[in-house]
Amino acid sequence: MKARVAAYKLLIEIARADGALGRPELEELQHYHDALGIDDAELLRETQTPVTVRVVEGSEDEREDTLRAMVQVALADGRVSRREYRWGRQIAVKLGLPGMRFVNIVRGEHRKRSAHPVGLVRRSAVTWGVLAALAGVGWNATRTPSVEASPARRLQSHAQDLDAALVLVETTYQFVHPKRKPIGKGGHGSGFFATPDGHIVTNKHVVQPWKFLADAKRLEADGYEVDPRSVRYTAWRCGSTMEAQGEALRGTWSTTAGDLQLESLAPDRWVKATRTCRDGTRRKDIYHGLGTGDLALLRATAPSPVSFIPLAPSSDRVRVLDPVVVLGFPKGPAVFERGRVISTPALGEVGKVEDSLTIRAPMDGGNSGGPIVSLDGEAIGVAARKFPGQQSLARCVRCEEVHELLDGH
Repeated sequence: MKARVAAYKLLIEIARADGALGRPELEELQHYHDALGIDDAELLRETQTPVTVRVVEGSEDEREDTLRAMVQVALADGRVSRREYRWGRQIAVKLGLPGMRFVNIVRGEHRKRSAHPVGLVRRSAVTWGVLAALAGVGWNATRTPSVEASPARRLQSHAQDLDAALVLVETTYQFVHPKRKPIGKGGHGSGFFATPDGHIVTNKHVVQPWKFLADAKRLEADGYEVDPRSVRYTAWRCGSTMEAQGEALRGTWSTTAGDLQLESLAPDRWVKATRTCRDGTRRKDIYHGLGTGDLALLRATAPSPVSFIPLAPSSDRVRVLDPVVVLGFPKGPAVFERGRVISTPALGEVGKVEDSLTIRAPMDGGNSGGPIVSLDGEAIGVAARKFPGQQSLARCVRCEEVHELLDGH
């Protein structure tokens, strides 16, 4: 297969990745078709020849140009779908590049489109240099691997984008009683954008803590119940400044402002258990389980695509002792004292890869809902809970469970 035909087939595949092939994508494909001088008869002959299992020879710049052309086609309809993101990252790896390279190119294009008219960006970004690189690369099944950067450098290269995708989440609610005064409650946790269109992943125990807490069960036994109308969510983007609004702190997004809502929850999973109240007493009751069902999805409304942390296709990509970084806000409300939302990342390693991930890293309660990120900058899981009595050993929900929750939207 000629290189330019192979390259063009990749463009077709990403255009079809989300199951829809609209007019803007067809026009973008026609642009490349004409510029590359694609012979339709040859293209038809190669219809059954797989190209995604091949790897591009040539410089890293030439292979990155291939990714840029793919991004232009994917963005022709104005957005990159989750399936296109997943497919693009997989192809980046097959091209011998980090999976995050595709994501970072998309981010760069989003920034350009926010600063300039779309038509101008498309004309300037789709250059003859890109087309020449596409037509000139050679295709082969093997390549010489590049020397990998150190783990610290790889993490540092993603730091800015990772922080931009983090949010601090606050939940407030009231227990009401037919004859007694309402009792206000609240809690905090971490979360992160998993899609550019505003989906925030966090724990269910962050957004519905009353299902998990012994103190809440004791109030319910006394005749109290949660008033659904009282539940409020607030999310602060990492790095934002907290400002007072009446008696509350105004967030970047909130249910009060109408730009934040609870989108979805993993199915409830109830278990008989004994858990500890704040005063140290133990209470046996029916609680929500602390396993894989501890996931929630918030949706923030933003005027433009948000920075996000892509989910790894599978957490099987990491092995025991692989380094990871835990992101979030372990001190929770303590960040209020500084007036600015600052994250505290922690380095760790994978302990076990089973139904849930076990991570060895310094964590605290405020890390709940935060992402566990591999050296490639992908979220392999979501921090859920510490093991009792263990400050540096935590159980995390696998990214497969997050994919399942997101795929419903």
